[in-house]
Amino acid sequence: MEKYDYEYSLMDYRAIEKANINLSGLTVLSGINGCGKSTISRWLYYIVNEDYDLATNLVRDYAKWIFDKFFDLRFASTDLNRTFRPSTDTTLRLMRLEDTINPKDPNALDNIYNLYNNYLNDFSNQLSIYLTQAEKGARRKRILNFLHVEDNNDTEEIVSTFLKREREGALSKKQEILENTEKRPVKAFFHHIKSNYGEADIPSKIQLKENHVSLIGKDSVNTLFNLNRAIYVDSPMAVSERLSQDNYFWSDLRKLMIQPKLHNDIGKEEKKLLIRIRGILHGYAIIKEDKISDSSELYFSDNIGNKFPLDEAATGYKTFSYIQRLLENGYLNDKTLLLIDEPEAHLHPQWIVEFARILVLIHKNVGTKIMIASHNPDMVAAIQSIARKEGELDDTNFYIATPSETNKGKFVYKDLGPNIEDIFSSFNIALDRIKQYGME
Repeated sequence: MEKYDYEYSLMDYRAIEKANINLSGLTVLSGINGCGKSTISRWLYYIVNEDYDLATNLVRDYAKWIFDKFFDLRFASTDLNRTFRPSTDTTLRLMRLEDTINPKDPNALDNIYNLYNNYLNDFSNQLSIYLTQAEKGARRKRILNFLHVEDNNDTEEIVSTFLKREREGALSKKQEILENTEKRPVKAFFHHIKSNYGEADIPSKIQLKENHVSLIGKDSVNTLFNLNRAIYVDSPMAVSERLSQDNYFWSDLRKLMIQPKLHNDIGKEEKKLLIRIRGILHGYAIIKEDKISDSSELYFSDNIGNKFPLDEAATGYKTFSYIQRLLENGYLNDKTLLLIDEPEAHLHPQWIVEFARILVLIHKNVGTKIMIASHNPDMVAAIQSIARKEGELDDTNFYIATPSETNKGKFVYKDLGPNIEDIFSSFNIALDRIKQYGME
């Protein structure tokens, strides 16, 4: 089986002057607060997922465009003769267009256009009836001005002109979407990232290479062969329903924890890891169905039968629980990139070591590529030691953010390979500060 190596680079963006990161296995980023570690993870999440979702996001673009056209016509429709109303089924399906259309359906664009065309036919009939009955006046003039159609007193020509223009516009937009799906323009790629994730500015120097082939070209975006999902965990609090609704990364993680992957078949190695996690927690995260609200909630069940909302569990339990649920639901595999900010932040030192071991074993036995940002010497040392013991040290890379020599406030990420001496030297600065500020 061919091995897929990934090289990720981000330059001259916010706090980052230069970052060339190897993502072949288990990658650890270290550095002071504000050196850009989260920015590196966030943009990696964006480009991996947008590469995979670009075609479906383009379909959603068409659905939104059609919905906006339909919504505008609804204003005119309410002002036309009440003796004729457009088809209730067609109207309701357009009002719920995002739920009606499956963007992964190969026929999605045709289905969206046909639905809108049916509405145009209904609306044109309604317009024809109104124009036949309506006398000239302000109301008639207002409607036709809104529809951008000249009133020449010929009902058939007015309706025909309107219908032809709307159909041609919808077909032209559909053709544009088809061309973008084939050409995968860089402009559309980054447009979706800006609109979906609310990013104000785009890095001018960002790249991800798969076996030395660049993802982002001058005009178009290629397709990654063996990486189709990135999962970003910036805090174990992401499992909280109350807090996740306004945070894209958190709501995405909760969805993956709740909804199993289609055709999910958990392998032997995944089952071993799940048993190990259950042993650490003396329990496991489960899904509890709420039949009244027709929703699913995350609960924690301990080994003696107590069950309570995962939101109320200790934060360390949440940390292991999201790994457990992602494994159980089939989202951690050899085509996944798992990104975690400071996984040790809420863990007891003993659990830091346990979590480090879980990460190494997930990469070794499942094939998931993992990148974490860490400030903790125990986490860094544990990953190195366990990776060495498991024969994964060659696939483990450590990086430290060092201040730029030329640009104040900027950082360069230094590749340390499998070595951690420079990282520990930076940790020792804290001991020097204790001596400086405290008692010798």
